Parts: sequence; structure tokens; C-alpha cells
Amino acid sequence: MYSFKYSELKILHIPAWWPVQSNPMEGIFIKDLINEIAVYDKSIDHFIWLYHHNYLHFNGRNLYFLLKRRFRKIKPLATDLSENIKIIESPWILSLSPKSGFHWIKQHRMYFKRLFESIQPDILHIHAAYPGLAIWEEIRKSFPGIKVILTEHSSQAMDAKLKTWGYQMSILMRNMDRIIFVSNYLKNKYTYADDRISGVIPNVVTIHGPRNIQAKSFGNSLLFIGILNRKVKRLDLLIDSMSRIPGEHRPSLHVIGDGTYRNEYAYLAKKLNVHIEWHGTISNQNEKWQIIRNADFLVVPSDEETFCVAAAEALSAGIPVISTRCGGPEEFINDSNGILIPKDDSSAMAEAIVKMQAAYHRFNRQMISKNAIARFSSMSIVPQYLKLYRELCTHF
Repeated sequence: MYSFKYSELKILHIPAWWPVQSNPMEGIFIKDLINEIAVYDKSIDHFIWLYHHNYLHFNGRNLYFLLKRRFRKIKPLATDLSENIKIIESPWILSLSPKSGFHWIKQHRMYFKRLFESIQPDILHIHAAYPGLAIWEEIRKSFPGIKVILTEHSSQAMDAKLKTWGYQMSILMRNMDRIIFVSNYLKNKYTYADDRISGVIPNVVTIHGPRNIQAKSFGNSLLFIGILNRKVKRLDLLIDSMSRIPGEHRPSLHVIGDGTYRNEYAYLAKKLNVHIEWHGTISNQNEKWQIIRNADFLVVPSDEETFCVAAAEALSAGIPVISTRCGGPEEFINDSNGILIPKDDSSAMAEAIVKMQAAYHRFNRQMISKNAIARFSSMSIVPQYLKLYRELCTHF
């Protein structure tokens, strides 16, 4: 049985994403949340079950990547975690069916049951509905005493394709004890979520390094942060916007992140004569935060953001933000800390960048940081989760 010596409460976490060596930014906001909760209250034992690094739907493409890495497992990053956190990695989970999706969950039902029996958690905390809710649905009748919390970060579970795999997310959500959305924007998208058990708690921001903030009168260094595997982040829009700004007024552009479309974006930048300082993926958080602090403002050009951790991090460092009206950022970006613009509008973004440069002196960076920390720091976010745990487990 998995256990710690002084456990008052045991929580099993199923995250949909988790940082790995090749992509240290993937799911880092989930890692930060669990770790901050664990640090805040050492009387709680946290078990984190990582399955997706070792799940393989057996097809030609995946076989190629498996051979390329010589059948070695992808190792998750598990450094800098509180001592009351235990990482549990699943064995190889192979889906030999021609079907994808949830078929592997049905295949490995017994493994899930043995895992739950070994841990005997008081609470199951699912981070993103897909596919954690489907895993729970397969075994929940065997564990009637476990309370279940869902923290939803994504709108992926609303994908119509999931219905063809045998699960209705609207039905599974009714079996939750609590549902937490990271923004009102996301909560409103899930129209079938029961208001009696659902609420909103933003993502936590973990600040690294010194917190001294210096006033600046002019902004000439622009930052973009994002994984470049999804075009919804719209780095192409930002590059096009930069090309519309005359050379003498064009700020420098720094990009943190990497992914499938980096070469495509690099080609576009070269074609439009826009210089980019590529920082790639950064696993060292102190290094990442130093780049954030050296920037003058952040740009979020996305088509959709359910929250936007990058914007919350920038504000916590006292950095103003230009963002499209893409969902989550609209709830915390305003005239005092940034500029909101329409989506998919290069001209509006170029104008906003020039405006930000000219009016940079009016932003109170100390106040921007103070307000963001009050809203997104662990001192604000963690007590809200501890309150949920206590409500569900009266013995805690």
C-alpha cells in the first residue's frame, strides 16, 4: 500500500498533462498547483498518477517514434516537489485496437482498480476532464466512498468526437462532487455543468527569483510565451503585426517556447523581415522568470485561451499585457495593466504595440504586480482548494 507516515488525508491526482524533458512547459501549471497545495499543508499526502507518457496507441507513426527512442519510456520531470508528493508512473499502456480514444481505458480497467486499492485515496482530483473522467467512470462503482473533484483547464471535453468513443462528458460531470473551472469564460462554455457543485478558481502563479520591480518610461522589448504545437496561439499574427511597424519603432521580439510550427514561424519572420530572439523551451524556472522580468510587455495573440498562465505570470512580474479578446485574459486584463484588442486583426495588434510603447510610462508596474500576486499567488489560490477538501472530507 502506498502511504506516508503522518497522513491525515490522501489525494490521488490524475493530470491530463505533465512536464517532460523534451517539453518542460507541458502541464507545468498543474504541477505548480499540486506542489503549492502540498507545500502549504504538509498533513496531506498527494499521489500523482502519470499515465500518458507511457500510453501508446499502436500504429505506424507511434511505432516509428517508439523505435527512435529505443523503447525507452518518456521520463516526467519530478524535481522540486514537496516531500509529501509521490509520483506513480504507469507501466506501458498499449492499445492494440485500430480504434483510438478511450478504448485503452476499457482494456486496462483492472490496473486502475489495483492502483486505487493500493492508495485508498480519500479524494480523487482530476485535472482536465479528458480522459480522467472516463477512467473514473470505468471503476467508480467499486469505490463509492471516494470524493471526486474536477479542475477543468480545457474546452477539449466538449469536442463532439468524444461522444463517438462511448462517453458523454455531460453525463460524467454529473457524477462529480465538485467542478472547478479556471475562468468564468470556460465555465460558461460548459452549459451543462451544475451550478450547485461548480465554481471558478484561477490557475496559481508560482513566482521564481527576486521580486524587485523597477519603473520604466519606455517599452521596447516584447515577449511571447507559448507551446508552438497549436496554431491557436497565433504567433503568425504577432509576426505579421510586427512587420507592419516601421523599423525605427519596432520593438525587439523574444519567444519562449518550441514545437511543431517553429520552423514555419521562423520562415514567416524571415520572409517579413522580423527578427526573433528564440529562447526555446526553458526548464529552469529562474531563467524563464529572468527573461520575463527583462521584457517590457507581453503579447497574447491567441484565438482562444481558457485562462492564460503566461499573462498572469507577466502581470505578477509587473509586465503589462496586450491580449486579444480570446476568453480567459479578458477577466483580468484592463486599462490599468494592458490593452485588449479584437482577435485575428494584425492592424489592431500593430496599433496596440505602438500605443503601448508610447504610453508605457503610465503603467504602474508595482501596482500591476501587487494586484496580480493578490489574485493568483498560492496564498490566494491554495486556501480555496483546502476549503474544498475540508468540505468533502469531514474528518480532515
